[in-house]
Amino acid sequence: GVRPPHPLHFTHGNSTSAKNGWSVEISLDVEMAHSTCPNCKILLVEAKSESFENLAAAVEEAVHLGVTEVSNSYGGVEVGLGPAERAAYNHPGVVIAAATGDEGYDNWTELNNEGGEPPGQPDGPASLPSVVAVGGTTLELNEAGKRESEKVWNGNGSFDESVFAEGATGGGCSTLSTVEPWQQDAPGSAATGCGSKRLA
Repeated sequence: GVRPPHPLHFTHGNSTSAKNGWSVEISLDVEMAHSTCPNCKILLVEAKSESFENLAAAVEEAVHLGVTEVSNSYGGVEVGLGPAERAAYNHPGVVIAAATGDEGYDNWTELNNEGGEPPGQPDGPASLPSVVAVGGTTLELNEAGKRESEKVWNGNGSFDESVFAEGATGGGCSTLSTVEPWQQDAPGSAATGCGSKRLA
């Protein structure tokens, strides 16, 4: 295969402690990238901590090192992203992807089952207009290894703390970002209920 000119990049919090789950997430992401693109150079940049400030600094470092794709498998309440953090995810020409979450719209599944109130907003940085919001799907392959079907995660039943439980992919209407014209003109956009706000 052809080696891309720049490495793929994964941003994560520090994985020195396996108990916080970052090491498992990092391994999964790197293995998936390698299986998708075995000849790609993969660069892992770990942040000093799980704060939005430090995660954004890791994204900036990766872009500074010349990556062309950035994968971020984390998210938090979008209003936690300050102006400096939001700017870190805006690099024209660099694809920046981020997870929409595992617990459904507004993290409803987990919070509802714990008796809490959903935050009323999607996860950031996935909600930013400069980011590709990536939701969870289950991909089924046939015997030849070709795509047979793919279903969005939608396990909205009782909360299951198992690492391997299928959740419900996140998303929702941003409270910060205005919808991009291309998204507003997409078929079905009026039915989302987001109005002038970005759908993540």
